Amino acid sequence: DLTAAIEARPTPERYLLRGRIDEAAGDLDAAARGYREGLDHLGGAVVLELALIRVERERGHLALAIARIDALIRRAPVAADLRLERAAILAAAGDREGAEAELGRALQEIDGVLERRPSALHALTRARILAALGRRAEARTIAAAIEREHPAAGRRP
Repeated sequence: DLTAAIEARPTPERYLLRGRIDEAAGDLDAAARGYREGLDHLGGAVVLELALIRVERERGHLALAIARIDALIRRAPVAADLRLERAAILAAAGDREGAEAELGRALQEIDGVLERRPSALHALTRARILAALGRRAEARTIAAAIEREHPAAGRRP
């Protein structure tokens, strides 16, 4: 049983697996409880925090999701991906203006990062931000360039 396995050897992966099973079964309350339990036991694993933020957003607990994403943003050396998620939460809350502003901050941040440390991963983040801003042609151009330069990047294992 998965709960026994988690108790015997708690890992982020095991908490994530149980949470994803709960999510697939439609039990978002159980998934949220499990992710919080994992965070309590493992001391703030970011993957569990992101999973909990996603579930809280799906449950409509948008203020909780915002509070958690804000805490991650404060700690992150590069927060553009987190700002993209924050914008999605704001949009779900009906704050389109706030979402647009957050996307603008994310784009400004990732552009600065790309100037200092260009990488395919950062370029992909930029493409995702542009897509969220409705600038899909620019996003596709970046994604195509990444695929040309890193053919394995587009393939899933």
